[in-house]
Amino acid sequence: MTRPDDIPQGTGSTRSPRKTVSLTRARPSRGRLTAADRRRAAIFGALARVVLRSLGATTRLRTVNESKLPGYRRLGPGPLLFALWHGDYFPIFHYARQSRLYIIVSRSPDGEILARIVEAAGYRTVRGSTSRGATRAMIDLARVVKGGADAAIAVDGPKGPALVVKAGIVLLAKMTRCPIVPLGAAMSRYKQFASWDRFRLPLPAARALVIAGEPILVPGDASSELIEARRVELDASMLALRDRAHQLVAKHRFRQAERPRGFASSMPE
Repeated sequence: MTRPDDIPQGTGSTRSPRKTVSLTRARPSRGRLTAADRRRAAIFGALARVVLRSLGATTRLRTVNESKLPGYRRLGPGPLLFALWHGDYFPIFHYARQSRLYIIVSRSPDGEILARIVEAAGYRTVRGSTSRGATRAMIDLARVVKGGADAAIAVDGPKGPALVVKAGIVLLAKMTRCPIVPLGAAMSRYKQFASWDRFRLPLPAARALVIAGEPILVPGDASSELIEARRVELDASMLALRDRAHQLVAKHRFRQAERPRGFASSMPE
């Protein structure tokens, strides 16, 4: 299992991080969004959507263990909680577009940009973060999950450290009794940014792979000790899946799969 400094870099940048800036981390807000904030969000959101669609159109994507997801749903009330790393947003974001997944997005000005991007791609948002509005956002997310919707959470944010699971998703699983499904992702060619999360975007004609791991269950009466044990278990599972995804994407050549988009289908592996 590897942490950030041990990840194979492919054709991405290997320079040491110089800034703590992330494409997926919103800057703090000092109040309500201004008209200038909203204009900025509209402009940059539109540009980002064009870039992401262009990259997605040339990315050859394959999934592993997708066919197991319907069975995982039967372990709980139906919805699933997908766990991913901040740096692996793109392959999973591209794969699950139009799936109507719920994700948490910050209320900051930069969060407004991200919200416009993900909502245009077919996601639904709960506004808040683990640093601002955390309790309200978690309650809102639990409510929509209990109503039957899936959710996806970047488990090492919003401030890192990268590739270290925070307890939020485990607490959400306790509240909803929904299984946590860890996800791993890898790309054959990418640009890696000098940010705390080592965020990566694919280069043209890259191969991308998303792999789902075994579900992790958290009972409604879980103690603080069991919550920590499940957090550690999820951390180890996601690191192992990420390693496996890198091995598979480097080893195999594959074409774009013809299948429905989103985590609802059950295609063969």
